[in-house]
Formats: sequence, C-alpha cells, structure tokens
Amino acid sequence: MQYQDFLTRLDGIVDPRAVVPPADWETFTNGLRCAGGKPLAVLSPASVDELRAIVRVCVGLGLRVVPQGANSGLVGAAVPDGTGRQVVLLTRHLNSIRQLAIADAVAVVEAGVRLSQLNGALEPHGLQLGVDLGADPSIGGMVATNTGGSRMMRYGDMRRHILGLEVVLADRDATLVSSLRLTRKDNSRLGWAPLVSGAGGALGIVTAAAIELDPLPQQSATMLLALGGINEIPALVTELRRMFGEFLSACEIMSKAAMEVALRHNPGLKNPFRALPEQAVLVEVSTGLDNSVVDADGALLGAAEKLFAREALGIEDALVVPPSIAWALRHAISDSLKKEGEVIGLDIGLPLAALPTFRAEAVAMLAARYPWFKLCDFGHCGDGGVHFNLVWPPGSGPADREPARGDVRMRIYEAVVALGGSFSAEHGLGPSNAAALRKFTPPEEMRLAQGLRQIFDPQEILARALPSIE
Repeated sequence: MQYQDFLTRLDGIVDPRAVVPPADWETFTNGLRCAGGKPLAVLSPASVDELRAIVRVCVGLGLRVVPQGANSGLVGAAVPDGTGRQVVLLTRHLNSIRQLAIADAVAVVEAGVRLSQLNGALEPHGLQLGVDLGADPSIGGMVATNTGGSRMMRYGDMRRHILGLEVVLADRDATLVSSLRLTRKDNSRLGWAPLVSGAGGALGIVTAAAIELDPLPQQSATMLLALGGINEIPALVTELRRMFGEFLSACEIMSKAAMEVALRHNPGLKNPFRALPEQAVLVEVSTGLDNSVVDADGALLGAAEKLFAREALGIEDALVVPPSIAWALRHAISDSLKKEGEVIGLDIGLPLAALPTFRAEAVAMLAARYPWFKLCDFGHCGDGGVHFNLVWPPGSGPADREPARGDVRMRIYEAVVALGGSFSAEHGLGPSNAAALRKFTPPEEMRLAQGLRQIFDPQEILARALPSIE
C-alpha cells in the first residue's frame, strides 16, 4: 500500500491534524540506541476514539501498528522496521491527568503523560510516582515495559503500581477494555492488567492507567563506597538492607571505566574520590519523616563508620556526599558513553549472589574474543539489575560489525541465563531481543504466549513489540 492510498482510507475517519507530515518523521523513526526504518505513516491521534478508529483501519488492511510514547526505549519496539508497511501510532496527545484521588493516593492518567508531568502535578500534594528513571518516559511506555529504575528496591516496578488499565485491543472492533478503579483491594474480576504490563504493547495499546502513588520523601541522604571489586557486593547489599530496612531507597554500582568516561566528557562534574576505585557503590536512604523524628544524614554518617570498619565487606573508603553530587555522577554515564563510540547496551538481571561469577566470566570472555570492546558497566546492584554496556571505539575491531554485535550479545545472554538471570531486566523484548526470546524461552511458555496473542492480537498487528514466536 502507498502512503496516499492509506491517507485516503483515513478520510472522514481521522482529523487531518492527526497525520504527521513525512518531513517530520525523523524524530519518530529511530530510537535512543537502536536504528529504526521507514514507516508507511506516522499518526498522532488526539483522543482514544480517534486512536481506535486508526486501529480499525490498520486491522482491516492488515497493517502492523507500532505504538510510541516518548520513544525512550532501547530495544526497538517503538520504532518501525524498513518495510514501509508499519504505522507509527503516537500517544503524545493522550496527555491528560484524568483524576487525582489524593485521599486514596491514586492517579488516573492517559498514556502520553510524561513522568515529569505527573510528578509535577503530584508534588504540591506530597506525592510522587516513585519509579525513578534517568529518562522522561511516558506513562504508557512505563506500563508496557514494566520499568523498574534506580529506586526499585524501595518502590518496586511499574506493575506493582498499577491498579487498573484502559487498553485498545488490535481486533476488528478495536475493542476498548477498561478497568480504572481507584480501589486497592479488588478481587471481583480476573486480573488481566498485570499481563499487559511488561508485554511491550503486544497485548494491546495502553491508553490510560490507574496508578498507586508513593509519599514524597522529606529527606534523602547519599554516600559513596569505594570497593576494589564486586566480590563483596552480595554481602554488602545484605548488610545495607539489615541496617536501613525500608529507608534504603537505592543501591547503584559504577565501574571505574564508566566513571572515567562520565568525568572525561563532563568537565563540570565533581569527582568525590581522591582516586577512582575499581567499583563505587551509591547508597541512598530516604524517608517521609522530617529530621525531628529521623536524621537521615546522621544515620548515614553512623552507618558509614560501621561499614568501613567491617573488613570483610572490602570497603576502601566511605564518603557521605550531597545527593546532587552522587546522582550527577551516576546519571552522566549513559550519555557520556555515546561519545566514546558505538554502545552495545545489555540490560541484564541476575540473582545478586551470581553477579561476581558472571562478571568474572564475562570479562575473561571479552578479553579472549573481543579485546577491542571497552566494558563500562553500571546499574542497580541492589536489585540485581546491571547495564552491562560495551563501547566499540571508532577504528577498532572488524569492519563488518554486525556478526560481532550479535555474537557478543548472545554469549553474554548465555552466561546470564546459565546463572538463573534475565537477558532483559527492564527494557522489554522487541527486535533487539528477538533471537534471545526464541532461544531461551521454554516451549510451554512460548505456547502460552502464542495463545494469549491469539486472544488479544489475532493478526499480530502489534508484533513489533513481541516478535513472532512460532
């Protein structure tokens, strides 16, 4: 089908203002760290009804739909392929906060609402959505990928916050399934919303969500721990949980290589260490109580002294620093890596006890097979999530890069899965992880997933999010 023929099919069904002109497509066709392709069309509906009308047309024509929120994903599920037969469907204009139920600490928001927009509206009420990310994603994207973020060990992932969803199915009627109740306790129906959360959009297009909110912290304090390696990380995290309990909100790890890159490309960034350690752990404690009840800074200072005295934890230095300094260093890493070369981002999750073994095996494998890669790993060691990022410097390695990209990715995934881990910790599936999905998913799970797809998306209209599993 040609572009103009498709527009003709939309005449009288969709407001012409919903059609994004081809001159403006570039913003919506490539992801942050993944190349897209060429869409048949890019549409930006202004309402749920208009979105449903577009889905009906696409289903009738057998055209695949690619829902896109803030386009901040890393696995390619929100951008089109190169066939020119996929319709990118933007949710950016579905951006209303429909309801704030302050007494219940629940918000009902549309899919295109950004995280910053929601938290800005909640701040005067002492509330927040505690799922914290370096990017500014849309709520629909956060639901679809079940994001976790830096403070998952305190607040949980996005699925834990979802009380109900409004979803458009990819069937001929573009069926609207809605359950946007404010009630936390509700076992009056089958709970289908958790299936949609984390499915990457493959089981329907999220148009709105009822979200449980978190109290806004009144205090937060951070310290940086210098380590000679990661062998003691499991014991350290165990001790941090014992010491701080529910006040422990984040535990992040940063390798020396990752910190060096961040400091090199950000001259104004403060280096809090006398000399960069092999590994640094960022620890944050926070509380909704004011300092007349609990002194977060004082508690962290006392803990730093006790931790430093525990030789078995391998802590070389312990620094209590302002949160702005600690988080600036952590958040500068991702963008800085792009300036060093091509980034192969591997978002993995491991049982914490397996993390040292995995890293040792992966480092040895990289040295033996791919010596040109520079490992710059960092991430959420408190919950076992690691951004195992490889930087491919310009002018190094083989000229044909694609075989090495695929091979190193699969070898890392094999090591992760062998240790009981996940090849996709919090960024979903999508084209980037299609081969791993087929290789590592047990046959019975594949059959179950295919059965669900037959119910929610019988023509595989939304297959960009969940590649074919036959």
